[in-house]
Amino acid sequence: MDKLAIEWLIMLCFPNGGSTALAKLLLTAPGSIALHPNAEGQALVVAMRERNNRWNPEAALNYRQIRRRWVGEVRRRATVKEAAVTPLVIEKSPPNMCRYKAIVSMLDGMPVHLMAMTREPYATCASWNYRYGRQHITREWGGFGEVPSNEDAYFEGLARLWLQRAAWLDAARPDTAAFIRYEDFAGHPAETISLLAAKIPRLAGVDHQAAVEVKDYPKQTILDMNANTVSRLTERQRKAIMRALSEKPELVAKLGYATPFEQTYPLTDQPAGLVAPEAVDAG
Repeated sequence: MDKLAIEWLIMLCFPNGGSTALAKLLLTAPGSIALHPNAEGQALVVAMRERNNRWNPEAALNYRQIRRRWVGEVRRRATVKEAAVTPLVIEKSPPNMCRYKAIVSMLDGMPVHLMAMTREPYATCASWNYRYGRQHITREWGGFGEVPSNEDAYFEGLARLWLQRAAWLDAARPDTAAFIRYEDFAGHPAETISLLAAKIPRLAGVDHQAAVEVKDYPKQTILDMNANTVSRLTERQRKAIMRALSEKPELVAKLGYATPFEQTYPLTDQPAGLVAPEAVDAG
């Protein structure tokens, strides 16, 4: 296989934004592969994972070295899976969103597709807090400036991180083949796959009914778990998130969401139970 006979789909998504579930569905397409079991090529390059580099768009990364590492891994994995066809690499490292132009340039000579997927801010912030917690996020993620002094400042900081990353996704929109919401994907997987396949024909073979294993949930088909995830937030935490989102309501709206919590989840003040608890959280 010639090293340039590789096709790429670079996914730009929030951490905990549903990208694992979507990537695992896309990997059911014939000839599709991933650079790493979690479809995050950053795992292969220490410099991409370093704390000071991970979310820094100005980080001085050696893209020539990254290209060699990624292409070498494709050659190794494609030989095992389907060497007879040009591999389609599904790549979803979340920090790709802050350096996607450099990555596309790095992959010069190979066809590269970009897509973006957003997720509603309250569920995203709730998932970040639940999965990682204040200590890890403030130490490893950056973007807070000073360490938050109290819970309100911490949840406002989470929402500002969402806004920062939402701005990166929105800026990438003109370069993407598809710009979708997690909620639409999780609620309508077949329609989402059809949309992507219209832009990237090789995805027509994706099994949208496939059961996938996401994080610590059992292997099952996908349902929207936003309401269950948001149920982990207290009223005070929701209000802190809303205060920060209110600083840029136009950006929230551009991504298809409402700033007030009550407009996002109008059915009840206690979202838990709206979705079957045994369903897979696609985030």
